Amino acid sequence: MEWILVVIFSVLIILVKKNRSKIKGIVGEKIVAQQLEKVILEGYKVLHDVLIKTENGTSQIDHVVISPYGLLVIETKNYKGWIYGKEESDYWTQVIYKGKFKFRNPIKQNWGHICALKAVLPDYKDVLFHSIIVIAGSAAMKTMHDIRTKVIYPDMLSNTILNHRGIQKLKEEDIEKIYQSLKSKSINDKKGRREHINNIKKVIEDKAINKVNMKCPYCGSEMVRRTSKFGNFLGCSRFPKCKFTKRI
Repeated sequence: MEWILVVIFSVLIILVKKNRSKIKGIVGEKIVAQQLEKVILEGYKVLHDVLIKTENGTSQIDHVVISPYGLLVIETKNYKGWIYGKEESDYWTQVIYKGKFKFRNPIKQNWGHICALKAVLPDYKDVLFHSIIVIAGSAAMKTMHDIRTKVIYPDMLSNTILNHRGIQKLKEEDIEKIYQSLKSKSINDKKGRREHINNIKKVIEDKAINKVNMKCPYCGSEMVRRTSKFGNFLGCSRFPKCKFTKRI
């Protein structure tokens, strides 16, 4: 009987080690949810996973907090390792041991979210919009002293939100009106959300295409984007005379 317990315990240890980053991410998301519950008790309205459509496409926002002093737009990222970044950079860097990985600057990403919200809330142009970036997981933020936007850990969220005070711009009825408006405009059906994911994939693929040499290395002709049952790829425009392809 004891050996069975030892085996079970060993398996649990392996699973925990293997999924440590995921577990920390889940814990971080749980803390974010708990922090937002605190601001709800203060009379603020909170929306989660808001997907809205504008003239420029769709925008998916992790959390929107509607307060008497403005709207707080929250982007949550689950990372591990060390994070380096600047306010105006297009990309930030994640360092894990000797590996370095680039990812899109979440501050700029959140600027896009704020622009989308302003587009669907034209009656509230004078309302202040505040950007907050929450770094969940086990990541440690480095070189963040020159960043003006709030980049914080999950357990700092409620205090950060409640400290965003100033001239009261929104009355209780305004808060409710904005809440209901965003709630009604958020896309919740599976088809709409699937289209959003497909659009993101296409943007990523298009960027990848722009980074590669668009000339065929065999014949020098233009490379064009093609689709097969196996996915998207680049193919020579002289096909079938030239059959060179490149996966993207």
